[in-house]
Amino acid sequence: MTTIVKTVVTDALEDILNRSSEEPIEAEDALAGMRYLNRLMASLAVRGINLGFTEVSKLTDVVTIADGAVDGITAMLSKALSAKFKVDVHGSVLDRIKDGWAVILTLSSTNTPRSYPDILPIGSGNEPSACGVHFYTEPDDAIYSEVNGSILLEDDTEGA
Repeated sequence: MTTIVKTVVTDALEDILNRSSEEPIEAEDALAGMRYLNRLMASLAVRGINLGFTEVSKLTDVVTIADGAVDGITAMLSKALSAKFKVDVHGSVLDRIKDGWAVILTLSSTNTPRSYPDILPIGSGNEPSACGVHFYTEPDDAIYSEVNGSILLEDDTEGA
């Protein structure tokens, strides 16, 4: 689904200005919405949340973000524009911001495969595991002994 700037700005303004969708938005309001959208996306990028947005300059430009993030961005834009128009944001918009934020974080995060070192323990004991590798071998009673609460090497072992 392709979303254009005009749709996002119109939806954001409808959230806060009690307008119907048939009522045209004024050019000044549309330009303000576009400016605020660019600022909002730039502030997200500074936070490390990159949704692939490219700055827009016309109402007919395509909003280059994942479709799943559009509703959250629209709600955030509504909140940003509410200060300019001196209106309060409805609770439903705040709920959409919260839900949209979770989606945005999911879309902007990446899972990097990691390899773990061989010395990490596997499971909770020395039972067989799926990979068959353990971080320790069976204990050798002849190597260690306890003397007054300290574990020491026996005299008959190497390195003593």
